[in-house]
Amino acid sequence: MPPPPGQLQRLLYRLPLIAYRFRLGRLMGRRFLRLGHTGRTSGRLRHAVLEVVADLDGDPMVVAAFAPRCDWYRNLLADPSASVSWGRTSGTATARILDEDAAAAVLTDYVRRHPRSARNIDRLLGLDLVDNPQAAARSLPVVRLVVDR
Repeated sequence: MPPPPGQLQRLLYRLPLIAYRFRLGRLMGRRFLRLGHTGRTSGRLRHAVLEVVADLDGDPMVVAAFAPRCDWYRNLLADPSASVSWGRTSGTATARILDEDAAAAVLTDYVRRHPRSARNIDRLLGLDLVDNPQAAARSLPVVRLVVDR
């Protein structure tokens, strides 16, 4: 597993948050969402913009690419309550970590729908997602955000 992104990469990754702050998040469609979560040590509200890898009955699913080190994932493990802004949907949600078989099914479908993005993820993370989603599911937790209706 490669090291987490450096400061410049983190800055670039945070740029979509600016769009959400100016209420332009809808321009990113339903492929990305803004996740609001509570910091596990600070108790402060934190935000992250994540790619939606699947939609199951109106519930977005996201992947924790740098788990177990990424903060938003660790924060959701400590407190699964969250808020989401996704397309025209906004509200509260509860995070549920999928088991390995369910995660592999989601990743297989993602590879089918987005082969170029999947190859980029392989390069970035040093995985074999395209050829072996089952093995990739062992190190890529998939999180279902069950939206309160």
